[in-house]
Amino acid sequence: MKYYDYDKAKKLIGEYKKNRGLIRACLGMAEDWNWTAEDIWLGGKYTRRINDKTEIAGINRSYWATPVLELETDDNLRIKIDCYKYEQAADN
Repeated sequence: MKYYDYDKAKKLIGEYKKNRGLIRACLGMAEDWNWTAEDIWLGGKYTRRINDKTEIAGINRSYWATPVLELETDDNLRIKIDCYKYEQAADN
């Protein structure tokens, strides 16, 4: 099971904000981006509270899709970075 790695997302947002002129950050599932992506950072601040209970488009994990962070900078760089932590599903 792939869960969003919110700590990694916050770290990358901080790095890109400081060094690359970040203007927007968005989390979503790569294979279903148009339905799952949401801005989490815009206009110089977080637009959502981000923690382990946060759901993006109603989900925070996937068996098959890849959670990614898209970063957009003021020099028109748009990059998607895998942004997940893998956890075994508990046996029921």
